[in-house]
Amino acid sequence: MRGRAFMTFFLIAVGAGLYSLGFWQGRQLDLSVVPVNTPLADSVAAAPETLPGRVVPTNAKDSFDKLLSNGAWYQLERWLVEHGDILTLLHGERLRKIFPSKMNKYDAMAMRRVLRAYLQALPKDAEVLFLLSDLQQIGGMREAALETLFTILDYPRDQQMATRARQGADQIVMVIDLELKSRGAMAERESFWRHISQRLSSSDYYRYKWASALADLKRWDEARRVLAETGSSDIAQENLDDLLNLVEVAEAGIQFERDGDRLLATVSTPTGLTFTLLVDTGANVTSLSKSALRAIAAVRQKREVRVQTAAGVVTTWMYRVAELRVQGQIFTDLRVLELPVTLPEVDGLLGLDILHQLVSDPLSKSLIPTD
Repeated sequence: MRGRAFMTFFLIAVGAGLYSLGFWQGRQLDLSVVPVNTPLADSVAAAPETLPGRVVPTNAKDSFDKLLSNGAWYQLERWLVEHGDILTLLHGERLRKIFPSKMNKYDAMAMRRVLRAYLQALPKDAEVLFLLSDLQQIGGMREAALETLFTILDYPRDQQMATRARQGADQIVMVIDLELKSRGAMAERESFWRHISQRLSSSDYYRYKWASALADLKRWDEARRVLAETGSSDIAQENLDDLLNLVEVAEAGIQFERDGDRLLATVSTPTGLTFTLLVDTGANVTSLSKSALRAIAAVRQKREVRVQTAAGVVTTWMYRVAELRVQGQIFTDLRVLELPVTLPEVDGLLGLDILHQLVSDPLSKSLIPTD
């Protein structure tokens, strides 16, 4: 009886030992074998999404979507850096879909880092560049946002994309320009316009603004030189002519007042009346409005005169004015035209007939125009 009990115990012990040994070996085997369907890093490749030669591991795609949806920006930046070789335009589409709803000034810096990491691999994705520009503006980085929009314009784009980028750039540059003007930072303003006119050399409008900034600093020779190299691709020829008139009058040494891009001169009569005239080097003869002619009792002459205006050729009357004082000089027995059009806030045009007489030496530039 004892022998049978001992044998039974012995068999149970041996069986338990063998089972334990097999279990331990099985655990060791599990640790050394990777099942085919285990989602480990980049071990299973999927078909290309968009770009030839690029494959996206299924689990890598899932990680991207999860990090993006959760707003885990710093982890997503690291993921993009590590997986730059598998990024496709579909990743950019997901960024464009998610980012607008999550933009805020607190996450702006981290979100910008994510976009830059993506653009390291796909630098010509214009839609992502637009996103980056928006985030830079949210962070108050206007100059950086402007550079991003210029980057879009650097690459060949369809017209709609180029127009969108240019409109965004123009809005930013005008904000910067107004800020510099309000601070009186005129030298900094000239430097700003010089930089962006050189950065986007195809823009005549930017060159025009650069010339205007030079004129504000009374750097007439430089302003004239820039205007000579400026076309009218995106700026009206009329604006260019007005600014050139300003420069020419200033170089001649005539004092004037600035009103934006206009030159204004004050003229007076012996009776104490004063009028504001727009300086116009394109007008051969000075002209006064009908109300101004009536106020100074100008005498209408017998002949009519045909003059060219922006609206075409019109007929007007010649008048005789007894005396006008301009820039401290007295002009008597003047022949002036009745202004054939209405100009806002001015009483007429100061033409070359008077402007030429204001300068004793046409080559002299000793007199400096006043602001």
